[in-house]
Amino acid sequence: MHWFDHNLVLRDVYRLALMLEFGANRHSARFDDVGWLDSLHDDFFRNEAGHLLVSIAAAIRRIQDREWSAMSSQERKNHSRTPLSDAESIGFYAKNPPKDSLNFGLRQACNCIMHGESIQWKDPAEGNLQAVWKAPYYDMILSGERRADGKNFLMTGACAFLVGAESDGSWEAVVHLPRFLKAATEKVKGLMH
Repeated sequence: MHWFDHNLVLRDVYRLALMLEFGANRHSARFDDVGWLDSLHDDFFRNEAGHLLVSIAAAIRRIQDREWSAMSSQERKNHSRTPLSDAESIGFYAKNPPKDSLNFGLRQACNCIMHGESIQWKDPAEGNLQAVWKAPYYDMILSGERRADGKNFLMTGACAFLVGAESDGSWEAVVHLPRFLKAATEKVKGLMH
């Protein structure tokens, strides 16, 4: 029996999804008085959501590293050369992207989450549409005619904005959380079958 409990990862995905959903629907009619719950959310969201996000990313990278080590050198080479489709993109670099791509998939999203020095849970543009249009978000996760939708979700709280640094300078990345959580769930469930 392997010690890795896949259900713990799925539980963390579920918990973070619920936290994000509550944050987006804070004034639901489900509760007569949400003031007390708003206060708890304000007090604990950043810490708890950050913990869950890093925990999920570490678990997924562990799975991916095992898969990577099982590949032949030719499979690894082919895998690293395969471009991402829009559907596979989970985030993008807003500052100092690597030379090969602005957008990234699950593996790089996990790397950014684990190695980021800070996480912001709101759009640095503060919902200012003009600032969003000027930001390098136009090559977003969504393509062509749906680019406006890609910009709109930057203002919904559905993204984590990460900042980090490497030897060649600092970087900034945006991870679309619903896509990240869905891809993480699919990766874990794929191992359970």
